[in-house]
Amino acid sequence: MPTWDAVVNAFPTYAELGDPPDEQLCSAALVELRSSASSLRPTPDRSLDDPVEEWVSIAEAIAFDCPPESRTLPNLEYAYGELDRLEAEVSASIVTGGGG
Repeated sequence: MPTWDAVVNAFPTYAELGDPPDEQLCSAALVELRSSASSLRPTPDRSLDDPVEEWVSIAEAIAFDCPPESRTLPNLEYAYGELDRLEAEVSASIVTGGGG
């Protein structure tokens, strides 16, 4: 089963995806994300549930909409900023013992 780090590291970076994004890379990322995201649940600690779910949701929006353009995710740069924020939140929780 993929771990949090494996799922996050498998998702293309902002630089890899490009702006405007490469549609083939978006499609491949969506397939990979959907096949591995279920392994992240249940999380080892309830404090991780919301940020992990939100990260997966934003990553799916990036890959599915390619690029996202909504009220909550106005552009690709903003969406990746949110991914970075959530990754840091989950990582901090794991380091402090909130999850493994």
